[in-house]
Amino acid sequence: MEASFSDRQLFFGKCAGSFPTASAVLSDISAIQYDNKYEYRKAEKTNIPAYTDEFYLKIYLGASNQESLSSIPFFQLDELFQSKDYRYQTGWVKFSDLKKIDFNNQDDLFFAVLPDSFKIEL
Repeated sequence: MEASFSDRQLFFGKCAGSFPTASAVLSDISAIQYDNKYEYRKAEKTNIPAYTDEFYLKIYLGASNQESLSSIPFFQLDELFQSKDYRYQTGWVKFSDLKKIDFNNQDDLFFAVLPDSFKIEL
């Protein structure tokens, strides 16, 4: 198969010929274009997971002044460092509080999520 924007393409599949495979791929592309959705009858629609932002993350928070560090409430403080020019702290923060902070407008504030597991309750 050859197209204007994709050059030559090769479609193949196990036990499928060139025409059935190309037809299936083009059918999928057409379905996406027209916002058609496939039905999965075996999928249970009653077991939909609940999403929440009420969980805790362990973060590193650094700044040059104490006021910036105080802008995020820590529920559990694990480590605190303070020097003349820089300070940081690590600990657990509720995600719902963290997402309220606009870090793009906080020039003095740096944070990183630490590779610990998140917790539902502390």
